[in-house]
Amino acid sequence: MEKRNLTPLRNVLVRYLVVCGGGSIVILLVWWGLFMSLIRNGFLLPPVTGAQVCSEARDYAATATVETFDPNAIDPLCRYAILQAGTAHVLQTNMTAGQLKKARNILAGGRQWVMASYQYVVDMADGARCILQYDYSVPYADPALREVLPDFQTMYILLLILLEVIWLALCTHCTVKVLTWETRKLTKATAAIAAQRPEEIEVSGAKVREFAETLRAMQTMGSQLTASLQSQWKLEQQRAEQTAALAHDLKTPLAIITGNADLLAEDENLTEAQKAQIAAMQRAAEKADRYLQTLRTVNTAETSPQEPMQRVQVQEILTRCANDAKLLCENKSIQFVLNNAMENARTIPAQRQALGRALDNILENAVRFTPAGGTITLDAVEEKFGDLLPGLKWLNFGGGHHVTRPGYDLATLEACIARMQEKYGVQVYLEPGEAWALNAGYLVTTVLDTLQNGETHLAILDMSAACHTPDVIEMPYRPPLLDAGEAGEKACTVRLGGPTCLAGDIVGDYSFDVPLTEGDKLIFGDMAIYTTCKNNTFNGMPLPPIWLLGADGSCRELVHFGYQDFKMRLGAI
Repeated sequence: MEKRNLTPLRNVLVRYLVVCGGGSIVILLVWWGLFMSLIRNGFLLPPVTGAQVCSEARDYAATATVETFDPNAIDPLCRYAILQAGTAHVLQTNMTAGQLKKARNILAGGRQWVMASYQYVVDMADGARCILQYDYSVPYADPALREVLPDFQTMYILLLILLEVIWLALCTHCTVKVLTWETRKLTKATAAIAAQRPEEIEVSGAKVREFAETLRAMQTMGSQLTASLQSQWKLEQQRAEQTAALAHDLKTPLAIITGNADLLAEDENLTEAQKAQIAAMQRAAEKADRYLQTLRTVNTAETSPQEPMQRVQVQEILTRCANDAKLLCENKSIQFVLNNAMENARTIPAQRQALGRALDNILENAVRFTPAGGTITLDAVEEKFGDLLPGLKWLNFGGGHHVTRPGYDLATLEACIARMQEKYGVQVYLEPGEAWALNAGYLVTTVLDTLQNGETHLAILDMSAACHTPDVIEMPYRPPLLDAGEAGEKACTVRLGGPTCLAGDIVGDYSFDVPLTEGDKLIFGDMAIYTTCKNNTFNGMPLPPIWLLGADGSCRELVHFGYQDFKMRLGAI
C-alpha cells in the first residue's frame, strides 16, 4: 500500500522540469498577448511606424533645400541630419551625439552590430545630403508619454525576464523543500543509528521511493549493528568480570608470597646465595603485583593506559634481567654469561615495562629449553660488531657510566673491559664526564601562564627546552622535577613547554597534587651537565644566571648574562 504512494526521484525531477518549462511558456504567451493588445488598442504604435514616417520624410527631403527645409514637416519618430554638400559638416539635426556618431559610421561604410536603428540617405535639391534615421521599436502612441516615460520596449523585456526568474525560483524552492524534507529523515536516521536506537527510524513518512528504500536499509543496518554491539558488550562484560575475579583470586596468594619473602629477608643468618634468592623472589612478587595493578586498571578503564616512551639505560635493564636469569639458571645447573660492552654508554627510547617483559620472556624461554649443564650467553655488542673488533686498536665504551652512583655494578664493568682487552687486544676508553656531575645542579623556573588545549592542560614556563635544556629534545630526556610525578601518577597532569616559537619546545608531561598557577616555581634536577654547556639564545631567550648553593643553604650569584652576551655570540661589538 505504501509503495503505491511513493514517487520515484526521477519523476520528481521530471515534474520540476515540466513545471518550470510549462510555466515559462505560459508567462511568455501572456506577455506576448498583452503586448499585442496594447498595439491593437492604440496605446503603442506598430514597429513599422518609424519606417513609414521616414519613407514619407524621404520624399519631402528630396524636393527641399537647406533654406526651405522645415523640421516640423517630419514626424518626431524620424530623426534627421543635414550635411553640407561635399563635406561632412552638419548644418541641421535633431539627433543626439550618439545617434549622429552612429549615422556617420554607417554613412562611411562602418558595421552596425545591433540592428535596432536604420537610416536613409537622401540627396536634397541643392546638393546637400539628408540622413533620415528611425528605430525598429514600439513607441508610445502619445508623444507626451515618450518624453516622460522610459523606453517601453526595454522595460517590457525586463518585465518578462523578471517574471521568468521569479517563476523558476519558486519552482526550485518548492522542489528543494521536498528534497530537504526527505533528507532530514536521513539525518534523523543517522542520529538514531549513532544512538543505537534503530526503532526510532521513520520509514512511513518518506514520499520519494529512493529515500524510503534508503531509510529501510538504514533501519536494517542499525538493528544489526545494535545487536552486534550489544553482543560484543556482553562478551566484554563477561571478560571483565572473569579478569576481575582472576585478579582478586591471585591477590591473596601473591600477598602470602610477598609476606613470607619479607619475613625470610629479615633473617640475619642467611647466606649471600640465600639473600640473592629471596631478593629475586621479592622482585618477582613486585613484578607480579605490577602486572595485577595494570590488569585491574585496564579492566576498569574505558581505554587502556599507554605506557609513555622514555630514555631507558641499557645497562640497567640488562643487569636486572640478568640477575633474575642467573637465579633461574642456578636451579637447573645452567651457566649464564652476560657480555655487555655497552654498559651505561647507551640509552634507547622504549617503554620500560614492556621492554623488561620482552627480555624476561626471552630469558625464561632460554632457561626452559636449555638442557642442564648448558650455557646461556647474552651479548649486547659482539652480536652486531664482532666481525669488526679484531681489526681495531682502541674501543670507546662512550659516556653515561654512572660510576659514582650508589649500587653501580663496577665489577661487571671492569670484567667487560678486561674481557674486550684480552679477547681483541684493544685499548678500552671511557667517557665518565657525566658521573662527575650526576644528579647535581638545579634549574629554577617560573610558570608564566596556564591554558588548556582540548583535554591537555598546558603550562608555559620562562625556561625553554630548546634553549636551556636541549638534551631534553635531542636524546630525548625527561629531567626530574621536584614534587612531581609521572603523567597520570598524581591528580593533575600538565604538559610543560617553553615560550619560544618552536612547536617542539616541550619539556614533557608531569603530574602534580594541585593544578599549577601563574607564578609557581618549579625546580628541575640533574641540570649541571648539558644545561650549562649546550644552552643558547634562540628566539631571544636569555641565558639563566648561575648561582652557587652553599652547604649552609646560602646562595651567591656567580655570573649573570645580559643582552651584551647575546650580541657577542653573534659577532657584534
